[in-house]
Amino acid sequence: MATVRLHEIDILQLVQQMNLGLDVAFNRESVMVLPSGVDKGTGLTAALVRVGIEPAEVVGIGDAENDLPFLRLCGFSVAVGNAIDSLKEEVDLVTRAHCGTGATEIFDRVASGAILP
Repeated sequence: MATVRLHEIDILQLVQQMNLGLDVAFNRESVMVLPSGVDKGTGLTAALVRVGIEPAEVVGIGDAENDLPFLRLCGFSVAVGNAIDSLKEEVDLVTRAHCGTGATEIFDRVASGAILP
């Protein structure tokens, strides 16, 4: 389930009152309700096991709160220029460009060998 921050308190209270075993995650102005223990970090871990890649070999790019669990696993973590400030404080590099252009900046650097985890 997903909604907007306007309903954040109601969602948090409902999940707690009903003891649903769910977690609440944030993505800028969005509020998401997920199965307990499921986030982008658990998703990345499952994907990497399947393809046989170590987390240290991964360059991760994000912009919001829900990206932090997977970025902490990556060998090199990046926030795009318009990422939230708290995420920028946690990563190895912040791009100058915003959104997809910031991601392209990193793709180009990885392809040229300028960033190797």
